[in-house]
Amino acid sequence: LAVVAAAVLCLLPLTDFQPASVESLLRRSGGTAPILFALLMIVGILVSPIPTSPLTIVSSKLFGLWSGLALTLVSATAGATIAFLIARKLGERFFTRFPQYQRFRHLLPRDATAFAIFLLRLPPSPRFDLVSYLAGLTEISIGQFAVATFLGMVPVTATLCVIGSVTPTVW
Repeated sequence: LAVVAAAVLCLLPLTDFQPASVESLLRRSGGTAPILFALLMIVGILVSPIPTSPLTIVSSKLFGLWSGLALTLVSATAGATIAFLIARKLGERFFTRFPQYQRFRHLLPRDATAFAIFLLRLPPSPRFDLVSYLAGLTEISIGQFAVATFLGMVPVTATLCVIGSVTPTVW
């Protein structure tokens, strides 16, 4: 994953992470554009300073409304799930070393945690990644997390994809 992230970041330096630059890069990448888009979305979720809303808008411009929406939802859910798994793995070590913090895992029942994640995904948020990392420290199952994340993202992702599909350019 680190190698893929490094490769993606080399293709698009952070100083030039502008929507027009991303769109241009994806247009030039031809048939590999969906894969590159998915990698950019995943890295954008794992690395907080990279904005993902412009990627969502670009997705429908490049791939069409429905394909862009599907690609964005799947890619963003994959990125969120990777962040969840990173936190789950590192959290296990933390809780083993500091058992007095185990009670954090039990603050909310699993179903309440899934509903909270769903609600936190509904509005656009610059802290998308933080929700994923914190959820990895709870007892929620990976399946519940992925479903709550996917469904919670649908309204804002669909809205951004519609904006991208109906505007000639937004930058």
